[in-house]
Amino acid sequence: MKINFINSADDFNLVEKSFLKSKKICIDTEFVRENTYYPILSLVQLNINNEIFILDCYNKQNLLEKLTDILIDNDILKIFHDCEQDIEILQSNLNINIKNIFDTQIANAFVCLEHHISYKNLVKKLLNKDVKKDQQHSNWIKRPLTKNQINYAWRDVIYMDELFDKLYKSLLNDNKLDWFKEEMENILQHINSKNNVENLWKKIRLDQNNLLNIELLKELSKFREEIAQNRNKPKSWILKDKEIIFISKKNKLELYPLTQLNLHKNNKFFHMEDYEKIKIIIDKHSVFNNKQNKSKKNDFNDLNNLKKELDQVSIEKNISKSLIANKRDLQDLLDNNDSEKLQKGWRYTIFGKKNTKKINLN
Repeated sequence: MKINFINSADDFNLVEKSFLKSKKICIDTEFVRENTYYPILSLVQLNINNEIFILDCYNKQNLLEKLTDILIDNDILKIFHDCEQDIEILQSNLNINIKNIFDTQIANAFVCLEHHISYKNLVKKLLNKDVKKDQQHSNWIKRPLTKNQINYAWRDVIYMDELFDKLYKSLLNDNKLDWFKEEMENILQHINSKNNVENLWKKIRLDQNNLLNIELLKELSKFREEIAQNRNKPKSWILKDKEIIFISKKNKLELYPLTQLNLHKNNKFFHMEDYEKIKIIIDKHSVFNNKQNKSKKNDFNDLNNLKKELDQVSIEKNISKSLIANKRDLQDLLDNNDSEKLQKGWRYTIFGKKNTKKINLN
């Protein structure tokens, strides 16, 4: 197998020549995201017709931009494993919307009961081959890259085409290909909507028995994201989820008690002006429009019953239950019959429709 290391935009013609023979491409990225909000892209690895290309994109925007036409072409299939972070960083750096994807991790979840399987374990499971992951957390922005890092990089795409072939056949044989394609569109929509700071509060895990000022929680989540973006620092350095939840449990807090909370030990990234802004947000939402995250009381009412239904459907359909729904999705269905995920598409067909009717009857 030929491995090509691409250092400049002038060398990209090698990729273009190989691509003339194919309508699909396997993609992976290496990046660093430890002390920043925005990830720093190092490499983009490509497998095209079993020819490997490693693009050194660190501080080379002109090289990265050569990928634009390929990534937005709806006629070209882009194969990833656990695609979300790869797509986010490529879209963010190129200001594009990637189209037509195939995620081997999600494909596997449609044909067995395991959802978040690693690339290494999937290769072992389907191909009985070993992949070393010893360089996963190495310094990908230090140059020159080591031989071990380069070997690690090409191994991350070398087996993707084989995984695709096996999983595509399994999806076809199980009559799940349409469901899978729908889910790929769902994932792209989800990734594109993640940039909307208005929706980010939904990622905070809430105790179902918490009595919260939900509007305050939304505003604090938005505040945290904007500060983190502006300072390019991890959002947990500004406010942790548990701190947002703590403040949102209070009807009204004065500035002095807020400062005593010691919201984050790293004062370099949390300033006095931040406390004052939080105080303004709290005052704005001082009327405690609370929401208790607790399911309705009805004959069907128990969340555990809904979990049992999910277990049964998962086994019957041979689809990972966590792909179908998580605890929050089930709670939404019980609380207000308004789960975004479970009341449309393939999830509604196999799970949401039946259980929505049960809830309505009770």
